[in-house]
Amino acid sequence: MLKQMNDISLTAGEDLLIASSDFTIVESTSQHQQELLLTGKGDWKENPLAGVGIDEYFDDEGAQNIIRAIAQQFMADGMEVLDLNPNPNSITDSSVKIFEKAYYR
Repeated sequence: MLKQMNDISLTAGEDLLIASSDFTIVESTSQHQQELLLTGKGDWKENPLAGVGIDEYFDDEGAQNIIRAIAQQFMADGMEVLDLNPNPNSITDSSVKIFEKAYYR
């Protein structure tokens, strides 16, 4: 069964989204995936081993290393990873899940 993960919403600039003088709460699986992809090891003080650091993989010849790193980080965060094919709609719509078959259970 899929679990809906709710968290404080962030803007595209990664600032807190505030509406009516209060934080905005949204389903945040895609937000968590994005944060894990963009941050690297040591970026999270409370969990220094979290983060993929996707920019470090730009020069890699094959995709196996990045796929392994993403799967490991998503599973460490509590997601079930069935497939890591990116959702093509996530390129144009930031509210769409990047990986549809990686979710919290």
